[in-house]
Amino acid sequence: MKKYMLAIICIALLCPILYWAFRPRNKFEENVKDVVARYVGTVINLPDSVDVLIEKSSLRIATPECSYKLLTVVDAAGCSSCKMQLREWEELLSRLQAGLKEPEELELIYVLDGEVTPDILATVRDNHFRRPIVLDTYRTISKQNDLPNIAEFKTFLLDESNKVLALGNPILFEEIGNLYASLMQSNIDHVGEPYPALASKARIPLGVIDDLEEITAHVMIKNVCDSMLKVISIESSCPCVTPFMKYPIIRTKGESEILIHFTPSIDMAEEGRSLNRYVYVRFENIEEPLRLELYAFNELGGNAR
Repeated sequence: MKKYMLAIICIALLCPILYWAFRPRNKFEENVKDVVARYVGTVINLPDSVDVLIEKSSLRIATPECSYKLLTVVDAAGCSSCKMQLREWEELLSRLQAGLKEPEELELIYVLDGEVTPDILATVRDNHFRRPIVLDTYRTISKQNDLPNIAEFKTFLLDESNKVLALGNPILFEEIGNLYASLMQSNIDHVGEPYPALASKARIPLGVIDDLEEITAHVMIKNVCDSMLKVISIESSCPCVTPFMKYPIIRTKGESEILIHFTPSIDMAEEGRSLNRYVYVRFENIEEPLRLELYAFNELGGNAR
C-alpha cells in the first residue's frame, strides 16, 4: 500500500513535467505513468563496492553516509561527450547541494554502463571532472534493477535507503531538476534564525484528482522552540481549501494536528495537469507564517461528474 501511494504521489509530480517535456503522442502518456509507477518507491540494488575512474580504487556506493543519492546510468557506447555531459552534471550537483543544509547530504553516483573507451577517458580529462565515476563494465546495476531502456529515465533521486523518490534526467529537463530540489528541501522555507515550528509535511500530496469528492489531509505541526506557541490563524489561498486545528496552543516540543479539507470544483479542469494550493499557519508574535503546499495531478478535464 505504501509503495502504491508513493507511486501516485510521484505521478502527480512527474507526469505533468514529463508529458510537457516529451510532448507525448499516442500511448506515450501511458508509458510515462507505467515507468513512474513501476520504479517510484522501489529500492535500487547497488553493489557494496565498485571500481571507479579517476581515483582508480574501489568506492562504497550502497550505503554512503548521505541523505540523498543522485544516481545516473550512462551508456558507455557511442558518442561520449554529448552523453556524459560532465560539466552540466557538475553545475547541477553544485546547485542542488547549495539548497541543502550541508552539501554532503547529496552524493552523485555517476555510472558508466559498459566498456570504457579511450574517447571516454579523453572526455573526462578534457572536462577536468574530478568526481568518482563508477565503472560498471558488465552492466550489473542495469541488469539487477531492470532499468528502463529509455535514457531519459535512467536517472533517479534516491533516499538514504536507496528507495526511488523520483526519476528523470534533470540535465535534459530543468523542471525535473527543480522537482529534485523541492523534494530535498527542508520542511520550512525560512532562512536566518531557525523557525519555531516544523510541519511533518510541508508539501502535501493529494494524489490524482479525477472527481469532485472531498479529500482530507493530515499535517502535524511541531513546536521546536523553548516556549509555548499559539496559532492565531490558519489561512488558505483558495476557498476550496478548509483547514482546521482543534488545539491551537502547542506546548514546548509538543505537536498539534491540522486537518485540511480540499473540495475540487469543475472549473479546476481548466487549470492544466497540476494543481497547487497553499495554507498559511500564523503564530502569535511571529511575523512570517508557516507555509504548507498542497499538490495534485489533475485529471478533472472531462472526468468530473
